[in-house]
Amino acid sequence: MVLKGKVGAESPRLQAETLVVNLKDREALALGSFTYQEGKATLRGQGPSARLYLRFVSGKVQATTKVPSGAALLAQYANRLP
Repeated sequence: MVLKGKVGAESPRLQAETLVVNLKDREALALGSFTYQEGKATLRGQGPSARLYLRFVSGKVQATTKVPSGAALLAQYANRLP
């Protein structure tokens, strides 16, 4: 699934330009500028090259700006976007 525009979520708090979601593997990749807040932690990215990798495990979200090599499928979808 690809969500474009002003993508947002409330819990955890997320705002992103584009979000590529792999529902089967329970992971997502935010592309472009984003803000992610959970508790006291805040991750921000600016510009078209910014990336945020999200993985959903046991009802919790793991977030990192370092996209793992295992997220190749998400990166392939991201590369196809105009």
